[in-house]
Amino acid sequence: MIFQRDSLYPHMTVRENLATGLKWRGHAASSIEEKISAMVEQLGLALTNGRISTNQFLQSQDYANVWAIGDIAHIPLSDDTTDAPATAPGTAQFAIGEAKQCARNVSRSVSGENMTPFRFKPKGTMASIGNYQAVADIFGLRISGLLAWLIWRAFYIGMLPGFPTRLRVALNWLFDYFLPRSIVQVKTSESRGTQVVHYAAGDTLFAPQQRVDGFYIIIRGTLESRVPTAGEDFVRILGPGDHWGERSLSENNKTIGWLTAVDDCEVMVLRKDDFVCLQQNLPPLQTYLEQIPEKIYPPSLRGTQKDQP
Repeated sequence: MIFQRDSLYPHMTVRENLATGLKWRGHAASSIEEKISAMVEQLGLALTNGRISTNQFLQSQDYANVWAIGDIAHIPLSDDTTDAPATAPGTAQFAIGEAKQCARNVSRSVSGENMTPFRFKPKGTMASIGNYQAVADIFGLRISGLLAWLIWRAFYIGMLPGFPTRLRVALNWLFDYFLPRSIVQVKTSESRGTQVVHYAAGDTLFAPQQRVDGFYIIIRGTLESRVPTAGEDFVRILGPGDHWGERSLSENNKTIGWLTAVDDCEVMVLRKDDFVCLQQNLPPLQTYLEQIPEKIYPPSLRGTQKDQP
């Protein structure tokens, strides 16, 4: 998560600004290293191993009024600059500590006080391995089996918000442990093959290098598709009755352009598997789709084996 001090509201305290989350840009945290996100790349900040480089005060190396925490931040844990210093891992307990320290440093920065470096001693690690068994390393003490599972469950319950939620979850787990689950046939409603999705003006439906999840048919409103070319961008305006996504679904490729809502619109989406099945078993549809590139796209894009939004 990234926070910029310039976004503070002057009539609110730092605590109130942080509580509202104004002008925060979020990124899902995960303890598993992932490929650098497009959002982080577009920020223009210095990166280290795909994460935003910060100092020990959680400030970006490029701008003193930008802080970064969580699994998108490369946070050193020591003053050592000769060798590669240890860095904070992208785990939840480190992220919680970083958030608290970041709030304090933002407050001190605004007040003109000296900031303090981020220091955190992890409490340990725990993992459930199934069948009421777990492994744990808590303050150097290694535990396994049922006891580790109970500690893991207790810690999990302690992190839930509100006493009613904690009690409800604890009772459910208690019943599951002592009472076997009843296996019955539950009749579930069949999921629909299509769904209607609403988009507001300015929403980006797809960007380059994304997988298409369905066949899009415009019901109401207008969409703009834009594909970069060697010359001017190829732009299409899609209105009611137009469709998009067939080439990417047919060839199982990623997009190479943008699809954006010009105004508020409704789009019917036919799921990928249903579209492929319909295309394979309905020859007239297959013939129609094969004729689309020649009718719509310029010669420079007809041979591209990717979806042209």
